[in-house]
Amino acid sequence: MTRYLAEKSVRQLTEVVNTKQITRKPDNVIVVLQTGISSLEQFLLQGQKSKVKIPSECQDCQGKLWKHGTYERTCRTLFVFVFVVIQRALCKECGKTVSCLYEFLTPYKQYDESVRSRYVEKYLEPGATYRDAAWGDEDGDRADAEASVSRAYRAVKEAGESAELMVQQIQQECVEAGMPIPEMEREETQQELYARTDRKARQLGLLILAMWLARLVSGECRPSWLMLKVYMSCGYTLCNLGFRLSGPQSLKQALF
Repeated sequence: MTRYLAEKSVRQLTEVVNTKQITRKPDNVIVVLQTGISSLEQFLLQGQKSKVKIPSECQDCQGKLWKHGTYERTCRTLFVFVFVVIQRALCKECGKTVSCLYEFLTPYKQYDESVRSRYVEKYLEPGATYRDAAWGDEDGDRADAEASVSRAYRAVKEAGESAELMVQQIQQECVEAGMPIPEMEREETQQELYARTDRKARQLGLLILAMWLARLVSGECRPSWLMLKVYMSCGYTLCNLGFRLSGPQSLKQALF
């Protein structure tokens, strides 16, 4: 039955493409940084003031962007579940469709970034396991235990995959600012020792190094993984004991 439905979907999609003579491409996703709206809770407090203003130019071809309707997507934390209206835009030059997302949203992910950030930070605590990262006292006797552990695993996996680039970016910033690159001396953690592959162990080591470098360079006592993700993707720098924009860039376009 599953195979039949999959084949039927492919046939239907092929018919649509052949009829309209178009090639369907994924949306470009623009993360819109708005002051004071870094979480779903802050978004709800802002109310109608939190509407997204779409950029005026396409970042691929500099063509003019036109409003192209909206759509709703779900977003949730461990306590809140809401529908968020996403503004879309269309470039009349290259034909690409753009979705403008808030900082706290992740493309194709149901939970907001604060939840995923919490999973990563808790897993990096000494001796923590994925189950430790997935559950807290506030969770009680929830029935989706395995689903929660799976979410924690995926969050740590994705963080590890981006850790090497993040370390390189922070080290490059140190060089450009004339700062010596800090060297971290430590022993392997339990998480690294129990990793099933050398690649996984290396990613976890880089993830720990990225968090340590961020704390050292930014002056933040406990930098969040969410803070680092925004830093890496949106043109921020960690120097001068805090964040500042490294240039006029306030939007960052990423393909997903």
